Amino acid sequence: MAISCQGFLKQFDDARTTEITKPAILSQIDNRASSLRADTVNTGLDVRAQADFKYSNGVVSTLCLGKFGMQKDGIRLKSDETLVNLLVPYESLN
Repeated sequence: MAISCQGFLKQFDDARTTEITKPAILSQIDNRASSLRADTVNTGLDVRAQADFKYSNGVVSTLCLGKFGMQKDGIRLKSDETLVNLLVPYESLN
């Protein structure tokens, strides 16, 4: 059964969460995610990690990661190792 981004926390209710609030890290993640192309071929995503980014203006952005792709704020993106490596140091993805 594939897990959707919306269903991730329901399916993995014991998932650990870590807030990413440092402006420098958020900027790096935003810049990298903005440089990625939308994945219009693969529509399904089996989510295995989720990261929520909380900005000082109150905006919350969600990035969901699967084995073969990712989704940021509802937009399916091609998988990107550099973006994943930016997130690896955070406990919720280990």
